[in-house]
Amino acid sequence: MLGQVGWTQDAYEAYSRLFVQALVPFPCVLGIVALGSTADPLLRDVWSDHDFAIVLHQADPEQFLSDVEWMPHAARIVGHARHGGIYNTVVYDDGHKVEYVVSNDTSAAALLVTRFAMLLDRGEIKGRIEEAHARTLARQKSTADQASTPVNLAIVLLTATHRLERGEAVSAMSFVSLALDIALHLLAHDGTCAEGVLADPMDPRRRIEFSQPAVARGLAAILASPPDAAVARLIQFADDVVRPRAPTRDWPAFDRIIATLGPRTRPKG
Repeated sequence: MLGQVGWTQDAYEAYSRLFVQALVPFPCVLGIVALGSTADPLLRDVWSDHDFAIVLHQADPEQFLSDVEWMPHAARIVGHARHGGIYNTVVYDDGHKVEYVVSNDTSAAALLVTRFAMLLDRGEIKGRIEEAHARTLARQKSTADQASTPVNLAIVLLTATHRLERGEAVSAMSFVSLALDIALHLLAHDGTCAEGVLADPMDPRRRIEFSQPAVARGLAAILASPPDAAVARLIQFADDVVRPRAPTRDWPAFDRIIATLGPRTRPKG
């Protein structure tokens, strides 16, 4: 039975079982996979949603994406929305979210998979999910390594400054947010952000309040600042926190680019 947000661990696990039971009668369903915190109780709290992958054999994913009547407690669903073509997010009347992706077995190895646990396997699906997991981590590491450099950090901050000078404060803050992610990827690459059970290879912001509380407080203050102050504070954060922890990166190029910024967004002193 659904509870109120947030859920106890028992209620959470009970829903996972109901989700599997709802899909077992469909012969085309070869595999059901728990993803993210759904696969790992150590990552859950009372606000955690459910994340699943449904793997089919020679079937149309639309029957599970367009129609949610097959889901547990379907009468209590207050809305659902498609995204990314193969994803669906469902919201129950207590605010609980269930997100799932539907894929055929021939394309399962291309899914985005970080943590996972097999809940149903009727066709050697685990091997394909393990392949998807390995591909996801390798792709994410390659992308982060290429994009997360001091030079890219400086370029994004420069772009934020140009947008700000043009009067585009909202756009400027979107670039500040992007620069913040680059800074966090630099820290994560050098092993100083969330590690082990807390780490999220897809999003370095996740759980940083628990793994690096001082860093989290500093970044929250940056995001709460006006755009010009946010740029200046993020430059200072890069100098004070990121540079000492990633000293072998190309900081001279970072300095040359930052030197082109006007006084409005350069750190004082």
